[in-house]
Amino acid sequence: MPTLYQIVTIALLSAFIIQLISKLGVRDYIIENSGYIISNAFSCDFCISFWVNLCVCAILAIITANFVLLFIPFLSTPITRILL
Repeated sequence: MPTLYQIVTIALLSAFIIQLISKLGVRDYIIENSGYIISNAFSCDFCISFWVNLCVCAILAIITANFVLLFIPFLSTPITRILL
């Protein structure tokens, strides 16, 4: 079972990553130059929060071999959305 510490840490890391790609202009570039579905997903803060959380948790799950971590995005996405 994921702990509150893990959920908040993942949410903070994901919010940092999203703000970094926004600041570097990568997010705007993808919104302008990609297809309809990807463009809409990157313009929606909730959607991008979920996918970044999922990617971070997938990397951690592979490194630690603890696949219970894949449930964290469902709990940390609202926190990341509030932080943005």
